[in-house]
Amino acid sequence: LLGFVLCLGLGVISRQYLARWLPYTVIMMLLGGGVGSVIESGLESPTIRAWQRMSPTVLMYTFIPLLVFESAFCTDTHVFGRMKWQILTLAAPGVFVASLITATLVYHSFPYGWDRPICMMFGAILSATDPVAVVSLLKELGVSERLGTLIEGESLLNDGTAIVLFDLFV
Repeated sequence: LLGFVLCLGLGVISRQYLARWLPYTVIMMLLGGGVGSVIESGLESPTIRAWQRMSPTVLMYTFIPLLVFESAFCTDTHVFGRMKWQILTLAAPGVFVASLITATLVYHSFPYGWDRPICMMFGAILSATDPVAVVSLLKELGVSERLGTLIEGESLLNDGTAIVLFDLFV
């Protein structure tokens, strides 16, 4: 529990104090790389072993619904309704095509011997782009609400489509 609280504390401190000099997403990437390096250096603790043994499904069904809810809750429904066809065109077919292309490239180029459903699961994971950093930068810069809603709505539907594709090929 100490490691988890320490990571949360580092996140809060970086958000409050370090974000003045660097973008928050860059700070999170650096902190994540630092924590990963410390873990890979051989630091052993019950917390780290518990996180490593945790099922990826538990993590996915814990964090994805929270992210999807936050994104849906903060989206302007009137602008989203006016742009729904553009958002749907970018999201569902875009994720499916990107998953298919990624799975095909992985199937023919990786030496792991994965079959097609595993390659499609991998493609679904990689094709669910989540432009959280882009949306937050757009809000900070004061870009038009239509563009922000388009990107945030596409991100929201991307996550849902990727989850459905992943579960379909599991």
